[in-house]
Amino acid sequence: MLDEGSNETVINIDRPQRIDLPSAEHETRIAIRYIDWSRIKRKVKNMQYPTPRLNLIYSSLFGFSGSSALSSIIISQSEDLLPWVLPLFVCISVFSFISGGAIYLLDRKNREERISEMDECIQDMNEVESTFPSRL
Repeated sequence: MLDEGSNETVINIDRPQRIDLPSAEHETRIAIRYIDWSRIKRKVKNMQYPTPRLNLIYSSLFGFSGSSALSSIIISQSEDLLPWVLPLFVCISVFSFISGGAIYLLDRKNREERISEMDECIQDMNEVESTFPSRL
């Protein structure tokens, strides 16, 4: 619609909207707010990619630690040993064990956070469902 007294264009759109609800005999649907759906969709989208499991890394480090610890026991009983060899094996063993433990704790924390995110998403979905009739 054009206003004749000015150079401005005014557009009025009147669009009647009709919502048809499906009959209960044929199908069941629930309508949720767009904000709720966006929140759930965003959380589910973030959960699609599995968290990297670090078990191969920390298992290798624990194995390396045990191997170097056993080697250091055998090396300590040998004669004519250079003075730096035994401390090196002990340091490698301790460093590998500490690194493996740290990576294990990191992997466990990541797994717990992922489970917590999944539980939170399920709680959100249950919360949305609880606002609708209980026959679903």
